[in-house]
Amino acid sequence: MTEPSRVHGWRTAVQDAGGHLGRAPEGRAGYAVAREGLAGAVDLLALCVETYAGAAALEDPDARMDTLHLAMDLRDQAVRSWSLGVTQLDLLDTGAGRPGLHLPGGAAVGTAGGEEPDGTGGGHSGH
Repeated sequence: MTEPSRVHGWRTAVQDAGGHLGRAPEGRAGYAVAREGLAGAVDLLALCVETYAGAAALEDPDARMDTLHLAMDLRDQAVRSWSLGVTQLDLLDTGAGRPGLHLPGGAAVGTAGGEEPDGTGGGHSGH
């Protein structure tokens, strides 16, 4: 288990990220979809951090492992949601005739170029 001070740092980072994704500006629906994907990813990551912190407080090793597995599942879902949001932004950018944003985590997980939740994927292919 990670030190409580490090978990606190994760909480702070997730809260900061959530603050950057506050209310979406008025605009096209495609941008709202991208923003919701990214905001959903941050929400899932916040749940992941809280679940992980809760696991540290459990004395029963089986319950701790079950809770850690739940935290890992939440992390994986956060990565998938982030990937979809980034891919949506990239599609909007290229659709507007720009070269694309080339942000990390683009392309849906499990597709060519998609990031795997544990970082073993190939990244954003060609970028």
